[in-house]
Amino acid sequence: GAGAKGRTGAGSEGGHEGAGAKGRTGAGSSSGREDTGREGRTGAVQARAALGKLFLNSDPWARIYIDGHDSGITTPTVQGIELPAGPHRLRLVNPTLELAAEIEIDLAPGEELKRFVDLRARGVQR
Repeated sequence: GAGAKGRTGAGSEGGHEGAGAKGRTGAGSSSGREDTGREGRTGAVQARAALGKLFLNSDPWARIYIDGHDSGITTPTVQGIELPAGPHRLRLVNPTLELAAEIEIDLAPGEELKRFVDLRARGVQR
């Protein structure tokens, strides 16, 4: 009797091995999907690395135009603004005081650039 149970146990283990093989096959397909996911993440990481972050402040506050487009953001940029690495032309405008100033920046990939613009000193009445 014990021998039969032992064999049944072995048979169960054999069944588990079979399930394990199926699990491995499933894991193989799933890891294939994970690889694609990793490539996607790598692409996202590379895209993110091609970005820099700009922290911009001014006195007084100003609306920020980036490369001629209204960003919809005003200073100070506490969270930072993610921009593609490379050169950018920024225009800061305070409509209340009719002050505007332009600066150029060149962001390196992964760089966190901090700039302060004194609109009262540099700004031109528009």
